[in-house]
Amino acid sequence: MLRRKNWAVALAAVFSLTQVAVADTAGDPAEARIEAFSNVLLMPDDSGHTQRREELSSAVAETFNFEVMSEFIVGSPWQQFSVDERARIAEAMQIYTKERFARNFTSSGGETITIDPEVQVRGVDKLVRSTIEVRGDSPDRLDYRMREYQGVWRVIDVYLNGVSDLTARRADLAKSVESGDPDAIQADIRRATAKLAGS
Repeated sequence: MLRRKNWAVALAAVFSLTQVAVADTAGDPAEARIEAFSNVLLMPDDSGHTQRREELSSAVAETFNFEVMSEFIVGSPWQQFSVDERARIAEAMQIYTKERFARNFTSSGGETITIDPEVQVRGVDKLVRSTIEVRGDSPDRLDYRMREYQGVWRVIDVYLNGVSDLTARRADLAKSVESGDPDAIQADIRRATAKLAGS
């Protein structure tokens, strides 16, 4: 099931989007990538816990661009970090994101995900919108902001009911980001992951 409270607590600001257009979505690669990712999110429990975790880990790695997401979260200090420091932060974000989705989605809740066939074009980005429905609860919107990198569309932000996850992550890491210490940023992300795993 979707753990709405756990997800929603981490989200803190609305992302304002402009210059909206509707793309010709026949065979849209951005939409196809989100459809494939959504199928993994709802993988049946009878596939086995370990297999589901492995599938989700692979899907997260293939669907998101964690270097770009990490740069947005860190801001200007990112340019001062070494290639290795950037890679470690991006890896920590990848592990955190995988844990978020693993904790917030199981197939036991009977949820369904419907993807809007109308992909919105916003500048160089696309917004793929989906609706999550859980029995006995009101539906949620889970939308994906995507950008093309080397011919592949990848997620660079996620919005639950219009609220940006990256903005929330930046607020959560504000103290370590202000310090300019890449090790402190990485440690904060790993602590947040451990807290999720233990919840």
